[in-house]
Amino acid sequence: MSKRKIHTKRKNEKKNKDSSSLILAIVPILMIILFVPIAVRALNVETYLADYIWYSKATTTMDIFLKVKSILFLLFCSLMILFIGYQLFVTYQKDKRNKSYQPHKSNQFNYTLAGASKLFIDEKCFIPLGLYMLLIVASTIASKHSQIALRGMVEQFETMWVLLGYGLVVFYTYLFLSTIKQLQVIVNTGIIMITIVVSIGFTQFIGHDFFQTSFGKSLISKNELSFRFEEGHVYTTLYNPNYVGLFAALLAPFLLIMIYSVKGFTKKILSGLLTIGLLCCAYGSKSSSGIIGIIASFLAIALLFAILHRSYIMKHAKKIILGIVMCILVFVVVNIGLDNPVGQYVADTYRMITDSSAKPESNLSSIITRDDEVELVYKEEPLKIQFSVENEQYVFSFCDSTGKELEQQLSEDNRIITLTDERFQDFGFSITQYDNIICFAVNVEGSVWYFTNQTDGTYYYCNNYGKLLKIDQTQEFKAFWNIGSGRGYIWDKTVPILKAHPVLGTGPDTYALYFPNTDYLNLYHTGFSNEIITKPHSLYLQIAAQTGIPSLIAFLVFYAMYAISSIKLYMRHNFKKYEVRIGIAILAGTFGYLVTSIANDSTIAVAPLFWTLIGVGLAINRMIKKNV
Repeated sequence: MSKRKIHTKRKNEKKNKDSSSLILAIVPILMIILFVPIAVRALNVETYLADYIWYSKATTTMDIFLKVKSILFLLFCSLMILFIGYQLFVTYQKDKRNKSYQPHKSNQFNYTLAGASKLFIDEKCFIPLGLYMLLIVASTIASKHSQIALRGMVEQFETMWVLLGYGLVVFYTYLFLSTIKQLQVIVNTGIIMITIVVSIGFTQFIGHDFFQTSFGKSLISKNELSFRFEEGHVYTTLYNPNYVGLFAALLAPFLLIMIYSVKGFTKKILSGLLTIGLLCCAYGSKSSSGIIGIIASFLAIALLFAILHRSYIMKHAKKIILGIVMCILVFVVVNIGLDNPVGQYVADTYRMITDSSAKPESNLSSIITRDDEVELVYKEEPLKIQFSVENEQYVFSFCDSTGKELEQQLSEDNRIITLTDERFQDFGFSITQYDNIICFAVNVEGSVWYFTNQTDGTYYYCNNYGKLLKIDQTQEFKAFWNIGSGRGYIWDKTVPILKAHPVLGTGPDTYALYFPNTDYLNLYHTGFSNEIITKPHSLYLQIAAQTGIPSLIAFLVFYAMYAISSIKLYMRHNFKKYEVRIGIAILAGTFGYLVTSIANDSTIAVAPLFWTLIGVGLAINRMIKKNV
């Protein structure tokens, strides 16, 4: 074999080795993209909330969607840390052996700490991101509930470790994503993940939920499971239908770009079908904020395209107009064929947001438990109730505001007591038992309230978990509480938390511990009577309340710096470049995500994708700058 052939062979072997090493470097990123969104598994988790009056006495609960995602995400973040440590060690050894070794080659991940620092200085948006991460740690240390911040809240599991993991993912992706081949692998992995999530969601959309099948249930748990979602309601692998809206707003622009980018008619059709499937899932989720976020994503990508590539639009104006007209026609035909669901949906959403003058349907405006009676105010008329057990007989006494005793009547089955007074004819009274404590139930307008005086002789309210407490509550309904399906109420009750903890917040994942979950009357009026509020239903309030207002500012500055630098960069480059198209899709999708997040929280089901895409976007920007 000639020397030239040997040299070529060695060169190819080195090239293949470098290529394999580059793919190996992004394996943790690929795992986060592929496995975290689709992971579903029933796990028993500690609640750490049994001592709270507003929570169940159970010390454990079953979590199907979120805990397993949190575990996997932290596992993959651990792999990132190990890989960074390994690369630093390898670089250090090479530096010792070869003083002339250069550690900043673009096609290798040879980064020393000094080199990494240089990269972060070059991309100044890492400064507010680093500050955001420091404030998360400070918030946890200062929190009165640091154990919850470290362990996680049920139905959330966004601990301090998870929040720091989001920042780590951005840093890691920026450091180790350096070639178009790596980017293509990440994109293809994303398409596989979206296909799985959309396929499961589509089965729910058409009324044949995959997770309701015996095989689907077996993947989640060996025990029998039941789901509370109605037929046709899409939640896919993301737990909450609202998170489907977040997911769609984030990734819809990405799929649109793929339709444009892939070559071959068949691939374009498949990309188009996947996009339609994603939009069907978003519609089936019934998430108003998700629909608004998708619209924002599409407007963002259209605006970016119009601003950055005016010459291309002018050159292909007829094709673009024809494509838009065809899309509109298809939309109109499908919408008419389905009895105008989109029009009705928009009308209902508009009415929900704007009709803030509507008052609660219930007329129950006050509940007071006193030592000697329970007083309810119904249609502005006070009703005073006394209860006793005499000779194993249950005795009720009812009076109005004047002290007049009201006549009672017993149902034919001797189980329900009603009042003959027309002011209180909507009431029904019965006897029940909680933990061997005799209680009386008050049924009014389809809602049941439980009370007892069989402990110390004074009256208590008995909540849904059988826990007793004194309450003195009056309806505080405000017009804007109706906004966003009752989100206005939650936002209003979050303001006092912000005022009490403006700098470092309450600590990661501790919002539920500070929200007035015992505000039972107002929770009832706003449709949350059977729920425990664990989140403020707004990413921005969530960050401000839990890790402080400065951390929210740092987060917003970080994204603003990324977005502004991206727009400036893309204006100077050709849209035909693969990395530019993906960068624009990421920018539009993350913008749509943030719009949707006005009325949605950060969640371990979708947030890892958002932060990973930000990291990919920043890495793309560095690649583009380097190739100038």
